Amino acid sequence: MEHARRVAVIQAREGDLVPRLRRLSPQPEVRSFENLYQSAAELIAFRPEILFLSAGDLHESDLGALRLLRSAVEELELVLLLSEEGEVEARALADRLNASILVEPCSERQLASLVQDPGQKMRPSNPEYFLDLTRGLADAINNPLLFASGHLQLLSLRHAEPEDLEQIRAIASALAEITAAVEKLSFLSQGQTGRRVLLLRDLLEEAMQALSLSPDIDTAEGLEDAAIWGDREQLLLAFKECLALGSELSETLQVGIRANQKGLQVEVRMRGDFVPAWQLPRTYEPYYASRAMRGSKHGLALFLAEAIIHNHGGLALVDRPEARCLRLVLGLPPA
Repeated sequence: MEHARRVAVIQAREGDLVPRLRRLSPQPEVRSFENLYQSAAELIAFRPEILFLSAGDLHESDLGALRLLRSAVEELELVLLLSEEGEVEARALADRLNASILVEPCSERQLASLVQDPGQKMRPSNPEYFLDLTRGLADAINNPLLFASGHLQLLSLRHAEPEDLEQIRAIASALAEITAAVEKLSFLSQGQTGRRVLLLRDLLEEAMQALSLSPDIDTAEGLEDAAIWGDREQLLLAFKECLALGSELSETLQVGIRANQKGLQVEVRMRGDFVPAWQLPRTYEPYYASRAMRGSKHGLALFLAEAIIHNHGGLALVDRPEARCLRLVLGLPPA
């Protein structure tokens, strides 16, 4: 299993950062210290992987303690906490200390992205990322359209024969692929059509039945009637996309419902020989799955799922709890 990351927070004043960090999923081990210089020995004993430090509370005496800590804990990541008005001035300090910057107030997703294990962290958005998406969507529409046009041209050049029925069926299948691609594109550009209370298990069962999968859901005790607040059609699409990809890639597919301090979690476990070579940081990129699995039709599956889950205030994570097991974790706040 992935270990809980050790997180240290230097805060002279009481705040909400520590409890917010403790509510993240996966849950890190978080300890609070009042002063970097005076707590240097305790910090070295704790060996944090991430250190949150307010830029306004950083003094010259702390710099020596920070150098000592970094020499003892080589993998230490430093995060400077800033207010919006102090961001510009602190950039030089952050560069000097090779630190990340977190401007407060911040979202849960921003916190999670900093605390996630390096093997789990998602790539930040950039123009190439979305260019890849648009090219993939164009291919998803153009390729079957060219296929269908070619078959129609062949049919127009000769008299109808019995074998023409197979070509007509192939054309219908290609046109269905175009329709599916257009529907997914429309979901990317739409907001929610209407949110309401939804039973999470019922929604998962509906998604599994739509894919002709056995609705066998490992539900933790007390969560049989767990409810979420969201758009039914979008969440149903997110679950179907993950399950369809999982059923194609996996030798065995396991679905479960869990809970942690932050909310509810849908777990989708996939097992197979593809897992060891799977690049965790690229999991939710558009079309990574189709490239990694050499032609899978589910290139947008995980990208869509992540977008929908984030739009519902949740988090889409991934880890490798066993050598041949890939686990998707879709976290959602309860109703």
